Amino acid sequence: MNAFQSSNDFSEVPLEETSTPTLPPTIINAEELHEEDAYAAVFLNVVLIICVLLAYCIKQNKIYYLPER
Repeated sequence: MNAFQSSNDFSEVPLEETSTPTLPPTIINAEELHEEDAYAAVFLNVVLIICVLLAYCIKQNKIYYLPER
């Protein structure tokens, strides 16, 4: 055996050919993909705005039982 070969040589195993794919192809048009991305972007922005507003509320009301560091 060569130094670059291992004892498990998978090149000898024949590959089975299938005529049909195992999963049906999913076709998503550009409008559906863009719509999903737009909803994700809006959701991310809403979450970030809520986080900023909560941080401002905590700072203004000086909630002392929350650690600052």
